[in-house]
Amino acid sequence: YFPQKRVRFIAINNNVDSNVQGSDDFAPFLNIMNEHILKETSRKIKAVLQMKGKEGKHICGTPVYGYKIDPEDKEHWIIDEEAAAVVRRIYQLCIEGNGPFQIAGILTDAQIETPGYYLAKQGLGNHQSRLDVMQPYAWSMGTIITILARPEYMGHTVSFRYKNESYKSKKSTKTDPPEWVITENTQEPIVDAETWNLVQKLRQTVRRTDNIGTANPFTGLVYCADCGAKMRNHRRRGKPLKSDPTKLGAGDDSYICTTHDNASNRHSKTCSAHRIHTNNLRGIVLEVICAASQTAVADEEAFRARIMAESQHSQHENAKALKKKLKQDKKRCSELDSLIEGLFEANFNGKISDKRFKMLSEKYEAEQAELEESIAHAESELVKFQDDIANVYRFLELAKRYTDFTELTTPMLNQFVDRILVHEAEKVDGERTQEVEVYLNYIGRFDLPEKELSAEELAQLEKDRKRRADSRERCKRYRERQRAKKNADTVA
Repeated sequence: YFPQKRVRFIAINNNVDSNVQGSDDFAPFLNIMNEHILKETSRKIKAVLQMKGKEGKHICGTPVYGYKIDPEDKEHWIIDEEAAAVVRRIYQLCIEGNGPFQIAGILTDAQIETPGYYLAKQGLGNHQSRLDVMQPYAWSMGTIITILARPEYMGHTVSFRYKNESYKSKKSTKTDPPEWVITENTQEPIVDAETWNLVQKLRQTVRRTDNIGTANPFTGLVYCADCGAKMRNHRRRGKPLKSDPTKLGAGDDSYICTTHDNASNRHSKTCSAHRIHTNNLRGIVLEVICAASQTAVADEEAFRARIMAESQHSQHENAKALKKKLKQDKKRCSELDSLIEGLFEANFNGKISDKRFKMLSEKYEAEQAELEESIAHAESELVKFQDDIANVYRFLELAKRYTDFTELTTPMLNQFVDRILVHEAEKVDGERTQEVEVYLNYIGRFDLPEKELSAEELAQLEKDRKRRADSRERCKRYRERQRAKKNADTVA
């Protein structure tokens, strides 16, 4: 359309040139008319696309990888099962603890075609001219990151990811997510919302591999119960045993409060270590998941009643605190309105200078803006209290997926656990005890029920207690011998 209009006016201009002397005088007017037509056409096309995007219709030519155009309705996407299977595998690999780089390597080794090559075979895609057909299985980390971040796989339509600043430029710029228009449930989902949200949560934490070879799956889930900071994983390999150099001794694999760790590097003291070994953490979490799942499946009604009672009590306390803060913020906001009004009157009457008025008014307005934001957040939290019954059913569905709880796997950990709070260890009767709070997805904190121990279990506990006491005594005598030896060498 654009070239035809321009050619039409150029033809008129040539005709004038051949018949009318001094036709160069018309050139500026013709250029203005051409520019106006282009601008108006661009505006109308943009308005149509804006309308389609806001209505939840697809405005891109090619569907995202995993979907294809419905032959019966070009405005609708349907699932491409071959590509959708790859998308589901990518999300599952992420839940299993793999990062984008590892996922790209797994798919490359499995010789799975990249999205660009897969679409190019069908004559689709936006990068066919730049596609390297000699490397059909060369997955990149950027492609994996893009797939893991697309809301379209939940069945939504996302519009206005890119924009053109002017119709004169073909260069598109990315828009910020708040500017996107997301219309929900416009096509069949490839992954469910719970899986997509879990992947977004996992992607927020960087999991780095070390010389041991694998990333610790607890990273990003363990928090200090006192300062609230994430706990940092410390790992090192064990040293070769003197008795058998081919074998390695027990290394270190534990978590320490990040606040304390950073302060120690600066030779200052903040918070405390809260150290806990990964093996102990793994045993505690596995026991909690196993107890919660078995309790839920064995008696659904009793489990539902228990979670409802605990959640209602927690929500009641949270709501009470929110309402109190909301009342205080609204009262202060009203006071600031009066103070600002008084400032205007005082400045108008000459009681305070313009400089003083400007300083105080800016201070009050900044405080009022913060209060208004806090009020909006509190009101949204009061309205947004989750539906406990629906969450209990979601947990029941999750618990029924697993039948083997003998080993804590990474997918099980990521799907069940929301966060873990670790308290500082204490000594009770010479024994080191440490409280660990495990918060599960959908149901919150779950405390292990107290159980009566059998005679054999009590005997084993007593045996372990004596073993630890003997070990502490041996360590104490060893330290005393070393100290005495050091003092003797100093005197000599």
